[in-house]
Amino acid sequence: MPSKPAPRILQAARELRHHATKAEALLWDGLRSHRLEGYKFRRQHPIGRFVLDFYCAKCHLAVEVDGTTHQEGEQRQNDVLRSQELKECGIRVLRVTNREVEEDIQGVLRRILEVMAEATSPPAPSPKYEFWRGGKNAPVCHTITPPRAIPSQLPANHPAPPRRWIDPERSNRPRAIGWEQDAGRT
Repeated sequence: MPSKPAPRILQAARELRHHATKAEALLWDGLRSHRLEGYKFRRQHPIGRFVLDFYCAKCHLAVEVDGTTHQEGEQRQNDVLRSQELKECGIRVLRVTNREVEEDIQGVLRRILEVMAEATSPPAPSPKYEFWRGGKNAPVCHTITPPRAIPSQLPANHPAPPRRWIDPERSNRPRAIGWEQDAGRT
């Protein structure tokens, strides 16, 4: 596969980023900004002659969200050939349907983590993330302020904290599975 995509592929990727389906937008909300256990995903990422819906470079994993047209004969065959070509280049492809994403986003994110766990160990947190966490043994702070700030003391117009997907099987924190937000803010 060529290392640099053609200009028309780059333009197609830019346009696809602006016209995401409902399922793609929902899944992107769970993958963006290192929300899925610290893994970085790219949306509508061009590789060779393809534009991948979501791509994690660390795990060489492409996540494709397929609509109803992908279940038809010719499109299904094209998807199989595309997956084979990507596999030959060392990229694993995980296909999920729009319906799966819309009805069970948590299950889809859990399945992505399972596939990623087969290939690599979890990535080390970035130094910035460790700073905001307050170190390895300190409690986690998910606000955009330093850990010393107490959420109840923040002004009412303070922006909402970022959300991250937490899977208790891969996390050392005793929390319920699902979206985690700062407990002091609603």
